[in-house]
Amino acid sequence: MHPLTSLFSAALLDACTDFATTVARAVADRDATVTAELLALEAQCCQLECEAPPLTVHFIVQNGELACVRGAADEPHVIVRGSAQAVLHSLWPAVIPAPAQTLRIDGDHGVLLAFQGLAARYRPDPVEALSRAIGDAATARLLGAVELGWRGVQSAVDAMKTELDQQSGQRFVNTGSMESLLSRTDALRLRLDRLE
Repeated sequence: MHPLTSLFSAALLDACTDFATTVARAVADRDATVTAELLALEAQCCQLECEAPPLTVHFIVQNGELACVRGAADEPHVIVRGSAQAVLHSLWPAVIPAPAQTLRIDGDHGVLLAFQGLAARYRPDPVEALSRAIGDAATARLLGAVELGWRGVQSAVDAMKTELDQQSGQRFVNTGSMESLLSRTDALRLRLDRLE
């Protein structure tokens, strides 16, 4: 297995287990909404099958607790299959952008919607997961490079905007100049009318 594949698999598994831990903390803090959602999902199972990187996990609610288990479930109520982005988008549509690839859902869509409702409270922290996967120093260097690249893109866009503003000023007349020209043209017409 390619090292990056195992890295992404580990990061995905971490995100899923962090989600289960977050839900457990909410229950421990006596969050009535989360507790009610878990009661509605009692004995329900949602299985996620990532094709790239290959990873299968399932979430199951038992005794009012959410568990994340690596591997396939015996009888899941809903199975979500696709790329990692597609599968994660199925749980966190507000956080993970929609993928170009299709997602296959087999089973009870209502169960998936209930798990989505539960997952809506969880916001995965990619920096934390990345730090656990590649280390703090490598994460800092990677984020620094991304930030530097982003600033470079912003600088290029700003330079293009300035250049376009200058070029449009050379090719097109601004409002003040146009009004001045029209006023002088009107004054010239009035003088010509008086001469005739």
